[in-house]
Parts: sequence; structure tokens; C-alpha cells
Amino acid sequence: MDNLKLVAVDIDGTFVDHNNHYDLAEFRRLFNLMQERGIEFVVASGNQYPHLARLFPEDLRDRLNFVAENGALTLAHGQEVFCGGLSWATLTRAVAAVKAIPGANYIVSTPEAGYFPVDSDDFFKKESEHYCASLAEFTDLAEIKDKQILKLTARVEPAEVPLIEAAFKDWPDLHVTSSGFGYLDMINPKLHKAFGLQILGEHYRIAPDQMVVFGDSANDQEMFKLAGRAYAMANAEQILLDLTAYRAPSNEENGVLQVLSQLLT
Repeated sequence: MDNLKLVAVDIDGTFVDHNNHYDLAEFRRLFNLMQERGIEFVVASGNQYPHLARLFPEDLRDRLNFVAENGALTLAHGQEVFCGGLSWATLTRAVAAVKAIPGANYIVSTPEAGYFPVDSDDFFKKESEHYCASLAEFTDLAEIKDKQILKLTARVEPAEVPLIEAAFKDWPDLHVTSSGFGYLDMINPKLHKAFGLQILGEHYRIAPDQMVVFGDSANDQEMFKLAGRAYAMANAEQILLDLTAYRAPSNEENGVLQVLSQLLT
């Protein structure tokens, strides 16, 4: 791809394996090649920024770009270029709806931390540590009313995901999308990973057809539709496999790095 100027990767199920690991030495080699050619590298994920940043060595973090919280927070080389999210009214309605789902847990994302109810299930609290670098509890949702709300994430039984997505389908002020493993990201319908890539595209003067993206879950579909080329991981959900003919080996095989090596060398 001769006009490549931006590479965007999802994290869970795409760039890292099930232990949050990737081949750092190979990434450094490829990242240096991208730097030499003026290609921007973007981490595009539903996870919070502090968690995403800690996956990379300190000397690289301010040279990377991040589209965090499914587009609610975008940073370019360490500088915030966009921050948006849900209104308080939308959040309270959505939380009430989630609480009505048997066995559901939820976490509210802000730029500072992920907040969950003090009475959340213990397994959910422990699992959240995998996705959030900064966590806090509340006894009353009103305790975080003055904070910038980026998104709401619900954790449900994986088999229930399609039914819950359908139940929220007609909400005009909320978009619900699966991020895999029984997690549902509930976000401002105007915000998604493609929105963050458009922000960065304007920032760096990069057109969508100069972008290559990698993903595995439903919350990657907007950026698949935006980019000039999209690679679905071998382990990707069917909704992404249907959007592109390009494939990458699975996240357990450093599939993103394998394809990038082919594209760059």
C-alpha cells in the first residue's frame, strides 16, 4: 500500500494476546520504520486511556496516538485533541436500564478513572482490573455527577448480548455495541473509533484512504468502513469478516505485527 500514512489497531483480541502481551522487540522495529516514513500509529480501543498507555514503554507513549473509550477521548502524541461523551440524563436512564438486567454489572468511564458501584460482583471488580488502570467505587451514582462522563460499559452473559443490543436499538441518544467477552459499550451515537480517526486525520492531514486498520469486534466496524484497507483478525466476529476480504493471523500469533511487517518491508 504505497500511500499508507496511518495504522490503527484495536487492542483486546487484536493487538495483544490473552495475557495482554505482544512482541515488543518486533513492534519497536516496525514502529521505527513507520516513523522514518511518516506513518502515524494509533491505538483505537474501548478501554480507558491510562490502561492503554501502560501497555507501551514510557519512551514510546508520547509518540503514539490514542483513540480511547471508543472515540470519546482522542490524544495525538500526548496531547488531548478531543474529549466528549454522555449527558448526565442519558447516563442515569441507561444505568437504570442496565440495573434491570439480571446479573448485569456496569462501570462508568471518566478521564480520571472507571467508577463502579460498591456492591458490584467480586468477579467483575477483579475482571475490571484487566481493562482499567484506574478504578474507584461509589455508593450513589450522584457522587460522580460533576465529572465528564465518557461512556457506560455493561458486563452481561455473552449469550445475552444480541438481545440487549436490540433492546437499546431505538435510543436516539445512546449507541450500544459489543466489545467482546460479554461487554457492551454504551456511548454517544456520534462518537466511535472512526470519529477519533477522523479527528486525527484532520490533525495530521491524512485522508481515510491512507489508513489501514485492524480489529476483531463489532465496535471496530465504523473504522472498517472508514479506512482505505481493513484487516479482520482470524478470530474476528462475523460482522467484521463480512466487511472486508483482508485477513490477519490471530491475536495469539502477533497477527497485526505479521501483516505490518509485510506492508512495511
